[in-house]
Amino acid sequence: MIGSACDALKELGPRPRRPDARAVLKKTVIWFNEADEKAGGVIETEEREDICAVLEKMAYVARQKALVEEIDEWREW
Repeated sequence: MIGSACDALKELGPRPRRPDARAVLKKTVIWFNEADEKAGGVIETEEREDICAVLEKMAYVARQKALVEEIDEWREW
């Protein structure tokens, strides 16, 4: 999922519009929410921190640091 999200952000160009980058990142977080729920809540603190770090880096690379705070709001794990 991370790979396809990175590809989607790359396709948006070097300076994507915030709503477009938000849609990609939110879709990725929702995927993790659903995967965690289906697996019975297996995302632990260490994994959560690693996943969030990757998502935050993706937001920075997309030049949308304002989305970093939103990522945590979408997260259910």
